[in-house]
Amino acid sequence: MTTISWNNGVDADWTTGAAWIGNTAPTTGDDAVIDAAGAYTVTIAVAEAVTVHSATPNDGSATLAVKGTLTLAGTTPSLKVQAGEVSLSGTIAGGTVELGANLLSASGAAKITGVLDAAGGTIAIAGGTTLTLGNGGSIDGSEQIDGPGTLASAGTVTVGSVGI
Repeated sequence: MTTISWNNGVDADWTTGAAWIGNTAPTTGDDAVIDAAGAYTVTIAVAEAVTVHSATPNDGSATLAVKGTLTLAGTTPSLKVQAGEVSLSGTIAGGTVELGANLLSASGAAKITGVLDAAGGTIAIAGGTTLTLGNGGSIDGSEQIDGPGTLASAGTVTVGSVGI
């Protein structure tokens, strides 16, 4: 596995090689780190499908916008949000999404097919949106769910020690 970091605090598409240190966008098996200083958005466009082992947003002013599909694959794959925001109108497939004390804003056809661990974070669901959790998730009561949208799950969503 190779760790590839975002090059600078400028808006760009995930697949733009020059936006990453080493001039190569992360792909299957890589660990992507989005930690350059600045207010910017890293976008996975509607028609794009990206597969990595892990992705770690770690700048408080950065946004990872998943409009297409981000697939987390391999041994213990994850999207670990250490700082910043994830804007989801597409799909995060597989792995575990660890929200931490950060923001997941869902709109459109937002879907997480792996596990959502939202402990301490905020899930904002836009009106007319159904955030679908394919394999359930855990909501321990230390986060908040905002908005007029809908939270749906094909699995069990656990709130504290109780399922929904």
